[in-house]
Amino acid sequence: MSKRVAKAFSFFALLILALGVVAYQFSHTFQQASFPGVVFGTEVEISSRTQGKILRVEVEPNSSVRKGEVLAEVFDEEVSARIKAASDELKDLSRAVERARADPLLETQEFQAREKMTEVQAEIAALEVTLPNLVREIANASATVRIHEDQLKRAEKLFEGGAILITELEGRRLSLGNSRQALDSLRANLEQENLKGDALRKRIASYRQEIEQMKERSRKAITDMEFTLRQARGELDTLLARRSEMLLIAPQDGVVSRVWKSVGEVAAAGEPILNIYTGERLWAEIYPLSRDAGLLRPGDKLQVLLDPGGWVRLPARVQGILPVMQSEPTNSLFGATDSTHAVVLVEFDDLEKAKSTLRKGQKITATLVPHGSPGG
Repeated sequence: MSKRVAKAFSFFALLILALGVVAYQFSHTFQQASFPGVVFGTEVEISSRTQGKILRVEVEPNSSVRKGEVLAEVFDEEVSARIKAASDELKDLSRAVERARADPLLETQEFQAREKMTEVQAEIAALEVTLPNLVREIANASATVRIHEDQLKRAEKLFEGGAILITELEGRRLSLGNSRQALDSLRANLEQENLKGDALRKRIASYRQEIEQMKERSRKAITDMEFTLRQARGELDTLLARRSEMLLIAPQDGVVSRVWKSVGEVAAAGEPILNIYTGERLWAEIYPLSRDAGLLRPGDKLQVLLDPGGWVRLPARVQGILPVMQSEPTNSLFGATDSTHAVVLVEFDDLEKAKSTLRKGQKITATLVPHGSPGG
């Protein structure tokens, strides 16, 4: 029995002690000077780089975003129409270039020219067989002329000596004339055949030049079309780059703090569409009444309370006091009055913990840690 009484007594003693600690905590919290405040953080403003209508917004306030994520899209009707026209033109030019590269007319013309070249080359080949024969015949005819010349000289001497008759002398002269005439005829034939060969070779060169000119014209036409194609592709790339400007991309990780425009609204170039809190910097502003501003000095330690009970606290310190005062109307038993507040900048001792605990725009209460107290 005595043990149960002792246990009950111990339980109630511990309960009273705990309640005392809680009561002390509450009383200590409210005895300390406390000031209302708001959390601030670094923001990036996401603006439209071109004028247009908001086509879509993919995020909402307080939603987390990752770097490179599409946040919104602005629709520019003029740019979209130009992109479609440029795309259609690019397709037409591409098909025209392909047709030019596989042009059957060029192949037909080249084939016909090469057939003519083949015929002429056959004639040249025949000449190359005929010409050596003519050269040999001319050599033989030249030898015959020399023989007849020698025979005529001997006949003339014999005739002068009365050894032969005039008829035989005239016969020798006739033979020499015939052989010379045959030689001249062969030489004329050789010259004609050479001229014919030169003409045939010129025709071959002409056909080759014609083929090269056809190819050059085709190459030039294709080159011109390819140049136009590259210009069209460059124009399309420029327009697509402009369309990419209509996509609003998150420049870094963060949290959407505010959305300024809704779907269907028109945004001007440079007009903000939304803001992203990046978390690079985090601080707070507290607003003591002007009569209490003298309690705070740069470097003073604070406890930032995140809940009314003061159970969640973050250590911080006064960074500076701005030389401005804010006036705010309040109601009291004595009627409406204006309360003047100072603006005090607060920095957190553990910034990473503050980033993981707080959010931009969150309301807080900061209490001044008295000098000489633990942590003060």
